[in-house]
Amino acid sequence: MAASIENKQLNFELKEHQKSAIAYLLEGNDVFVVLPTGYGKTVIYSILPELFRKVKKNDNSVVLVVSPLVALMRDQKEQFLKQGIESVYLGEKLDKEICKKVCDGLIPILLMSPESLFSGVWRETLSLPVYQKCISAVVIDEAHCVEEWGKEFRKDYSRLGELRSILPNAVMLALTATATQQSRKEIACYLQMQHYKLVLSSCDRSNIFYFCQEAPYSLTETFTWLISVIQLKGVSTPKTIIYCRNIKACSQIYALFLDKLGTDHSYCGQPSSKNCLFAMFHHATMDKNKRNILDNFFKSDCKTRVIIATTAFGMGINVSDIRYVIHWGAPRSLNGFMQESGRAGRDGNAAFSIVYYHNMNISVSATNVPMHDYCKLKLCRRQFLIMHFTPEESKTGKIIHQCCDICSKLCSCSDCNINSFGFILDKEDHTMASMCDESDKQYRNVTTQQRVQIKTALNELLYDMISNYDCTLINSDVITGLSEKIICEIVNNVHYIYDFGDIYQVFIYDKKLTDTVLTIINNVL
Repeated sequence: MAASIENKQLNFELKEHQKSAIAYLLEGNDVFVVLPTGYGKTVIYSILPELFRKVKKNDNSVVLVVSPLVALMRDQKEQFLKQGIESVYLGEKLDKEICKKVCDGLIPILLMSPESLFSGVWRETLSLPVYQKCISAVVIDEAHCVEEWGKEFRKDYSRLGELRSILPNAVMLALTATATQQSRKEIACYLQMQHYKLVLSSCDRSNIFYFCQEAPYSLTETFTWLISVIQLKGVSTPKTIIYCRNIKACSQIYALFLDKLGTDHSYCGQPSSKNCLFAMFHHATMDKNKRNILDNFFKSDCKTRVIIATTAFGMGINVSDIRYVIHWGAPRSLNGFMQESGRAGRDGNAAFSIVYYHNMNISVSATNVPMHDYCKLKLCRRQFLIMHFTPEESKTGKIIHQCCDICSKLCSCSDCNINSFGFILDKEDHTMASMCDESDKQYRNVTTQQRVQIKTALNELLYDMISNYDCTLINSDVITGLSEKIICEIVNNVHYIYDFGDIYQVFIYDKKLTDTVLTIINNVL
């Protein structure tokens, strides 16, 4: 097995954990891989088809990759093409020649969503004798989605274990950067990975400095330092992602930058979206602007230096030289935070994770308990993350030098003098929270009576929808896309809801239903 790996001609050297995972798979084991963001998990399965051909001495070897996002699969397909590896995303229209190659088992990597697996022609294809013979491995990429989405959002994730009976000769590979011990047990249960080999490395990203601070609601007070950097450095501004909780916040920050920087400092060349030093990325962003960002942001000389985004700019974004990841408002979960902050510093150079939180968005209804605890920590943030995700890999003692805002207070070196960092906000700025303009606030006041009105109207909508279906065989929430639990979540978070993007793919996954719910909310507020 080791010889097969060593003999594979690569233009890079495999890392130790990559080698371990591949060796276990070639020996016929299921493997659960938990490696930090940016480690190179995709590499593991990109070379599997060729290695399996050598080990099994088969003419063909196919690896089936289950991936959560269309954008991620298309990006992977492009990356494989650059490496000379043929792959197909089975969710787009294929010409007859490619379709025949797929059916004959001649495409080494097949990319599919969970939904594609259990419906339509591709489900039947997997049962063909050629696939029973040639599929060597099933890969569940971003495996944390199995646990997070399988119960409510995308229930086909909870059915992935059925692949063990459909493809009994294939090994299973689960890949993620964020899975606690309990999460690993749940995911393995869903995937029917009863006896698997664990390849685990500490989640620690030692080159990332973690910083967290309660911030004023005033955007101007918070982002003056970054506006100054853009004004001073222009196209040399360190690459930055600002994650916002909703589209409204994205628009407000974008408008602030335009206003404060003006035409002279907002663009490199003639004013246009391609020449702007900052850009928005969310589900409502025009496709051509999204494509411009995705095609160019990874380039070192990209004119766009700051991306203001929702979580839509998430999984699969692999840009090596991002220096700052800023969260305007605490993320909704510690898992999400770990994934998003991990986009920083993938080149190994120093980078910063900055969370500006407000008490409103670390409340019980706005984020999960671990994320709340992270924001309120009095001890090392890095150790907290390690103990939460990979306690098996925790180190004795704690890193103090260039670690986090808490540890920096215990370190006397000049590199850890946080007062020299521009993104530290003066504590007196917190008084701005009660004085800032209403337009700067990221939430709106909603009275108890208004919440009751919204809840009543949404429940009436649910009951009207249920009355149109026979719900004796299938749960009503599956048919309607709405449930009493979802209604409660919407009502509890309604102060954050302004537009379509604050509901769609956050609470509800049907566009028409999202429009209806938004209309109900706007009629009350």
